[in-house]
Amino acid sequence: MSKIISRRKALTNTLALTGVALIAPLVSKTALAQKAAAIPNAASETEGVSKALGYCADADKATACPNRKQAARKDQYCKNCQFYTAVSGQDHGPCQLIPGKNVAAKGWCNSYARDPKKS
Repeated sequence: MSKIISRRKALTNTLALTGVALIAPLVSKTALAQKAAAIPNAASETEGVSKALGYCADADKATACPNRKQAARKDQYCKNCQFYTAVSGQDHGPCQLIPGKNVAAKGWCNSYARDPKKS
């Protein structure tokens, strides 16, 4: 048994689907832009100097920072490193070892060196 759909209903459904198809990419691009804006010019964990240093943006994730598993390294974060420059009111800042990029304050890399001026 086939169900008959009126032209009005077919046209309404077509217009609704077209609207969704046109708006969906705009919404997803906006969401991605807001996420990327969270850390402007963020260092990538998989590219260039960051990758060579073993940088990971979230040092508390064991899968992201396998070299940080040692107990002695548990208090090591970019925010305590001598190469990190804190930016007031931000959870990220520039790193001298990754020029032109911002790293997360809760990040970590193999070149971590405790800054005696930071706690």
